Formats: sequence, structure tokens, C-alpha cells
Amino acid sequence: MRTSVQGTAVAAAMLAVLATGCSLAGAGEGPATGGGGGEPAAVGEPVDIGTVLVEASYPVPGLAGGSADIAVHELRVREPLARLTFSITTHDPEGDGWTNPDLDNTYDGLAVSLIDTVNLNRHVVVADGNQTPLRTPPDTALEYGRPTTLSYTFAAPPEDVTDMDVYIGGFPPFTDVPVVR
Repeated sequence: MRTSVQGTAVAAAMLAVLATGCSLAGAGEGPATGGGGGEPAAVGEPVDIGTVLVEASYPVPGLAGGSADIAVHELRVREPLARLTFSITTHDPEGDGWTNPDLDNTYDGLAVSLIDTVNLNRHVVVADGNQTPLRTPPDTALEYGRPTTLSYTFAAPPEDVTDMDVYIGGFPPFTDVPVVR
């Protein structure tokens, strides 16, 4: 008997929901209460985009006289994932760039990866159960001269990794970006 990967994933997700005592419907169950008396759930911390770990400016291919200022704000691990937050500011001083710039047409979708130089591993963006990458969508609009904050999610590196190299699009890498745990 052959089973599809998607069918198996759906069955596993349903089993996980049932095993944790959760209901898919949620109706008529009264107000939600906390977990089993353990520690409160961790709340995500906002990234301070005023904090810049590394930054650089590069010419933008295909945009005459254009440049991109890229600033890495944070590489935070919350097991089992790591989230990279950075901003990109696209400049079009000649005013003849694209009418509706976005990540896809300006930076060809902006592929991003992390390199673990300790264990020699490359980390690519993870995807959810629908195979949708956990990243800022490629059709995100850009406004010339204003920073656009972007977020990409990866599998967390091992504990012994304290910094990683960050590759953003076809630009030179940012080396030794500190990992926050």
C-alpha cells in the first residue's frame, strides 16, 4: 500500500492535535486556560531595528545608479528555529527604476541562507506543512529610500555555534553574525 507524504503529514498533524487534547472545532469549550501548570508560554520579543549588527551598501543589478543598503538586525535562536531579521533600503537616485518595486523584480526573490562555519552546514529557509517558505513573501513591496524589514526562518544551529555567515541574494556574505540565544 502506498501513502502520500502529504497524507502522512496530515495524519501526523491530526494525531498530534488529538494527543495534546486539543479540539479542531473549539466551540462550546469555554474560555481557554493555561497549559499544565508549567512555565508560561514564551512570548516573542520584537526586534529593535535600530540595532544594526552589520551593514553594507551594494549596487543593484538592473537599476541604473541604484543601490541597496542592507542591515542585519538580529539572528535569534528559539529552538528548534532561528530567525534572521534584516532590512533593505533600495535607492533609485535617477528616478527611472521600476514603477512598483518588490523583492521579486528588484532582487530576484532574494534567496537567503545561513552558513554554520563550525559544523560546515548550510541552512536554507524552512517551510510549513503546505511547503510555504517561512520568509517574507517575494511580492513584498519596496519603497525607494525607505527601509523594508524582512524576516527569514531556518532550522536552529547546534549550541556550539555562536555566529554564522549570512548570504542575502547575490550580494557578498556578512560573516560572523552573532547568534542570540
